[in-house]
Amino acid sequence: MPSSYEVLTRAYGQLLSDAASLDEILKIWHLVGRTAEEMLLQRRNLRIERFGTFLIDAKGDPQFAVASAFRARNRVAEFPQPTPAAAVPTSKLNLAAVARGAGLDRGLAE
Repeated sequence: MPSSYEVLTRAYGQLLSDAASLDEILKIWHLVGRTAEEMLLQRRNLRIERFGTFLIDAKGDPQFAVASAFRARNRVAEFPQPTPAAAVPTSKLNLAAVARGAGLDRGLAE
């Protein structure tokens, strides 16, 4: 199984090289990962539009649920999605804050 870095470099070469540098993309993903970690440690879910949701499941464990739009667009196979805990609030990823933290334009974070 390829690492997340390998997946990003492959995607960068195929899709993103005209939009942003690999360094910019890695900065954004690093901040997204840190944000997801912070939210899960606070027992909050984090939804990323058209990508998926980092969530606390019914057992209290961290999980990731792939968005149906992402699954359809990228031909991701169907598989059972985790069930979020009922009492855990969900917040939408603040792309402006991610871009600001990376020192980049918001359009790149989207």
